[in-house]
Amino acid sequence: MFKLKKLSVTLLLFIFSGCVENMITIRIHPDGRSHIQFSSKGDSLDVFNQDFIHPSSSDWSSIVTTSINSDGDIIWEKLTNGFMASNSTVSQNISDHSIDYTIESTINKNWFNTIYEFKVIFPKLLDYESIPLLSESLLTDKMDSIQWLPEALMTIIDSALTQIYTDSNIAIPYHQDRLSNHFKNSFAHIQSENLMDELQTDKKLFLTRILKPFDQIDSLFISQLNMAMDPYEKKFENIIHLKDDQFKFNLIPPGIIQSTNAMSIINDTLKWEFGLNEFLNKPKILNATSRIYSVKDLQKTITFSLIILLIGIGLLYRKNII
Repeated sequence: MFKLKKLSVTLLLFIFSGCVENMITIRIHPDGRSHIQFSSKGDSLDVFNQDFIHPSSSDWSSIVTTSINSDGDIIWEKLTNGFMASNSTVSQNISDHSIDYTIESTINKNWFNTIYEFKVIFPKLLDYESIPLLSESLLTDKMDSIQWLPEALMTIIDSALTQIYTDSNIAIPYHQDRLSNHFKNSFAHIQSENLMDELQTDKKLFLTRILKPFDQIDSLFISQLNMAMDPYEKKFENIIHLKDDQFKFNLIPPGIIQSTNAMSIINDTLKWEFGLNEFLNKPKILNATSRIYSVKDLQKTITFSLIILLIGIGLLYRKNII
């Protein structure tokens, strides 16, 4: 059995990908610290892929459990717990090729109250203008990979070429635009079905054949291009994995809610729920602000003001008597 290349595997996963429920529950304590729990539940292949990664430093603890649903299927769940200090950020490193996200929590204290600000940012994953066919496929039920394969592959090659021309120490005898245009013209004359077959068989051989007219391109450059494409292929694979995944956020802030874009508020819990369509071509931002009023400080201020007022009245009264 031949080994499928990553992009080809991506096409299969696009058709057969499952659904994972990712739930993040955050409780902000009055001192500004936040307890965060990540939960990913679904099929084992989907829970443990690299599309959405839990924090994994020594500050976080994770456990994995299994259960049986009503259909007799095994459901896997990964739970990760940890604390975030006040005025700090939790973010996923984009170099892991998983989706990027940032969780921010800040606390601001003044004389009368304490203000808590919370924000989660999911940056957009794809630029619709540069890769519209894949975007449409992910946003709808149109799953014909033959249509968007050349577009996705060209985006991957352009990104890899940019990386090589920026970082490579070897002299490249051709301008980047010339190579990029050659790939585009070549793909325009290759049937997508044949393109798929060649990628499955040997990607390096495929690149060698496409670049054959450039006689000064050597095997070292081909190998560099082949390797440089890998992380961008992985990024596309992770995006495709997310097609049917759901994200649920529960936030429990202290004090009184001042503002939020939460979808609902149940008792003291703010709730959001969304899928890939919410941040595929635009950022998804969750935010909330709450406030705790300091009764003691307010009482102290009122008492102090009354004392000053009484002293002032007493001085005026004494002056009038004299």
